[in-house]
Amino acid sequence: MNHPPSRPQRLEWLIQHLLAGHLNYYGTELPARLGRLQDWLFGRFFNRVRVDPEVLERIRGLANQGRVIYALKHRSSIDFLFLYYRLRGQGLPLPEIAYGLSLFIFQPFFRQLRILLSYLIHWLNYFQLPDPFRNNYYRNRLDEGAGFVTFLINPKNLLQQFIYPEEDPIYNLIRLYRKRGETLILVPLMIVFEKAPDREERGILDIFFGVKDRPGQLRKIAQYLRYSGRAFVEMADPLTIGQFLERDQRPGILDDQLAYELREHVLGHMERQKRVIKGPMVRARSQVLEQVLRDPDLDRELRGIARLEERPLLEVRRQAARYLDEMAADYSQTMIEFLYLVLTWAWNNLFDGVHFDPADLKRVREAAKRHPLIYVPSHKSHVDYLILSYLLFANDMIPPHIWAGINLNFWPLGTIFRKAGAFFIRRSFRGNRVYAAVVVQYLKALLQEGYNIEFFIEGGRSRTGRLLLPKLGVVKYLVQAFQKGAAEDVTFMPVGIVYDQILEEGEYLKEMHGVKPERNRLLEMLRNRNLIRQRYGHMYLRFGEPISLKEYLQSQEGVELKNGDLYEGLASQIITGINYHSVVTPISLVAAALLSGTRAGIPHSHLVEAIALYYQYLLEEDAPLAETFENLTRAMDDAVELLCQRKLIECEEEEEGEERLYTVGSDQRLSLEIYRNHAFHFFLPAALRATTLLSNGQGPMSEAELERKCNFLKHLLRFEFVSDPPEAEASHHSNAMSFFDRARHFEVGGDLNRVFDLTAKGRQELPYFAGMLANFLEAYGLVFNYLERMAAGFYPDRELFSRLDKFGHRELKTGGLKRREALNRLLYTNAFQFLAEEGILKEIKVEAGRSTWHRVPEAEPRRQQLLAQLEPFLKATAGR
Repeated sequence: MNHPPSRPQRLEWLIQHLLAGHLNYYGTELPARLGRLQDWLFGRFFNRVRVDPEVLERIRGLANQGRVIYALKHRSSIDFLFLYYRLRGQGLPLPEIAYGLSLFIFQPFFRQLRILLSYLIHWLNYFQLPDPFRNNYYRNRLDEGAGFVTFLINPKNLLQQFIYPEEDPIYNLIRLYRKRGETLILVPLMIVFEKAPDREERGILDIFFGVKDRPGQLRKIAQYLRYSGRAFVEMADPLTIGQFLERDQRPGILDDQLAYELREHVLGHMERQKRVIKGPMVRARSQVLEQVLRDPDLDRELRGIARLEERPLLEVRRQAARYLDEMAADYSQTMIEFLYLVLTWAWNNLFDGVHFDPADLKRVREAAKRHPLIYVPSHKSHVDYLILSYLLFANDMIPPHIWAGINLNFWPLGTIFRKAGAFFIRRSFRGNRVYAAVVVQYLKALLQEGYNIEFFIEGGRSRTGRLLLPKLGVVKYLVQAFQKGAAEDVTFMPVGIVYDQILEEGEYLKEMHGVKPERNRLLEMLRNRNLIRQRYGHMYLRFGEPISLKEYLQSQEGVELKNGDLYEGLASQIITGINYHSVVTPISLVAAALLSGTRAGIPHSHLVEAIALYYQYLLEEDAPLAETFENLTRAMDDAVELLCQRKLIECEEEEEGEERLYTVGSDQRLSLEIYRNHAFHFFLPAALRATTLLSNGQGPMSEAELERKCNFLKHLLRFEFVSDPPEAEASHHSNAMSFFDRARHFEVGGDLNRVFDLTAKGRQELPYFAGMLANFLEAYGLVFNYLERMAAGFYPDRELFSRLDKFGHRELKTGGLKRREALNRLLYTNAFQFLAEEGILKEIKVEAGRSTWHRVPEAEPRRQQLLAQLEPFLKATAGR
């Protein structure tokens, strides 16, 4: 072990008078104050790099718990100077000393003289330059509490530290802990200049100036000059040295080995943090294609398909290669950054802002450190996949690869989307074994590389504002890819996306009225000149609780499952996560109140009463509310004003002795329904219970009858709404009844068999909830009644829709139908599906998305039975 030299004999009077009695002056330490020139230079160089207040607060909190030592990955004097300059004056531990670095040229002038003089005296006395390790300078300053920066990867000192562990800063920290038991916290910091993923290929600049991750001095200077406006400081998970040592109780292990393992542990934290921001290392598209095609699992499957279908293996392989080339993404950071600029302009010109919870993103970031993420957003608009990737990139997280429909692969947007991480999958490939095998293998390759993925569990965009029933295909393929060893675990992340106004609203209304949609609807929407002539309010994003696929599959072990139950259970959890993390907006509540009755006009007092009731219910359900609800009255007034401006309602001002009146035109009800449905899932249990309670007319209802009738409603409308898992559903229904009870909507009688008797208040307020189901029930009643007129024969669905529309408009005029929004072809389709399962209608599929139908005469008694069961509910929701 090295020992410090004895006290120098020559020129001792200089040491006493000019060097304050010691020779401990080294270029590796900066004083707390520098000269004006250095301050000016550092300010010009470092001030544009972003240091988020959250990072500073985290360091401040750690400093209150113990002693902070900063850690950088690579040895860099410029990065040390950056930390020194930007942390100075922040009330944080100041990094004064950089292990093994010479900062002589940045020292104040008089300190430079002292360093030179001390070196000269040391040479004259010992015939060698001073060594801060040999002289115990670092150890003593560490004992004194000086601020340090250590470099985790330092090739220059590697061999020296291996031979002399006391020259390893991590080793010295371990020794200090054993000596004092002091709380020592290693804080890993990264200065991120580019969000672009690292690439396997190395260019000429990398050879001469170092790679971007560990550049030489010239490239480091260039990074600060070129990227400082985009650069930011990121903090990886801190590590408390004492806790690390306490976890390792191996007998006989030496501190130098522990120092190595601790360093590797911290580097692991930094690498995971880096992957959250940059994603995995990007390889050329051709390499990814080859990886997929040469995978033994795929080769085995293709051979099996060739034998099963009696086809040449070469033909099957050629087909697989063609499919893979058609679908695979071609990720480009340049395209991501270009789209970020374009979308920033678009959001600023189209929307009033994006609302999200920073705590949500923090949770997502933590989950992304551990395993690949599968983002599963709701799908109401083409904007969905743009805004999610935009939000992640803006908050320093890598955008996901997106499962996109092949219909989006058209020029030029197909090329743009592919380079933004989209991979294109055909909407239907049932029976195509080769295509299915390639899809699973491509998903496996993406997850193996560590890419995050995004897909829409509903399949297509919802035209109604409600979540569609989940499509299980993607879920199945992701589970299969995981079971093939794609990753240690995969985390599903539900995302609720809500809009004040949907860009495609006009398109959706036309489709509901039977207008055939354009083939390239996205391109047609972008070509619409009116698109940028109005603003569309706010966008709201919330992230649900992460769902571990590994834990889910473990929970299903030993459970007897029918075919598809495994995927249905997972899809149900995901959909529930989306539903209950979708923000409720003031427009949703106002729309619900306006549609709760059948009259065209609703007085202001009724609107206020309904919204207050809805708001109180949502509070008790702990629903995520938009920030504007902090002032309920103002939020309601603003929403009403917005609907008036969009001509969805008319507002008649107060006259003497009369209150303000809001009028909803017949053609506007369908638009309002879209926005009401954004929050519908929160109200569904209350709507089902309220409708059932009102269906008995003036009489009381037993609990058994309530459950029986409510179950009939859920059975009837099962194609309309996504069911919660059984326990969650029971809890929500129980909460709804408890809310009605506290609001004195009924009186409870009976002992063992409870009976509910509605109060006058209940008959006044429960229709606000029951009215939410009215258009569904009227649409089903319309279809049930029309079947009586349906002659024998086969009818294409389009012809049936037209006949139903004509019949419905007649019923609307004669009063048989109360709500215009019941004339909705999406509701007709779901009613047909229900009747087909009941055996009343028979469907024959003609082509993708097209069917013919005919009535089953033998099932007429069942139709009449259903209509009789439906009748009390239609009366209960007939409106005021």
